[in-house]
Amino acid sequence: MNKLLSSLALLIFITACGGGSGSSSDPVPAQPPANPSIPTFYSSLNSIYKNESVAITWSSNNANSCTASGDWSGQKATAGSETLQLQEVKTYSFILTCSGVASTQPAIASLDVIVLEPPAAAPQLTSVSFLLEDND
Repeated sequence: MNKLLSSLALLIFITACGGGSGSSSDPVPAQPPANPSIPTFYSSLNSIYKNESVAITWSSNNANSCTASGDWSGQKATAGSETLQLQEVKTYSFILTCSGVASTQPAIASLDVIVLEPPAAAPQLTSVSFLLEDND
């Protein structure tokens, strides 16, 4: 009889404590959205001659929008590529800012492309004949 009462008391105690199954009805707190990663951002060339083109490529994780500034502008996809013809001799600066859904910290990347004046055309050589005298 003592065993029966002990077993019954143990059963009531386990039931009152939640059954010992380890489960809980408490909701799991939601994770805040991750900040966007610093964009992978590069150009096909670091320097070019005036009126040549350069390809700019980018991608960012955990971003839902990107904006271009500096020597280019506008809304950009979170991943893409663009070919630009650069017509002025100068250092072009391209900046990409990507934002996440609810993040407060945008991710920013930049790159520079140097545009140079093309080299002057080499002078054309003409053939010149010389008469050599033999003074022996």
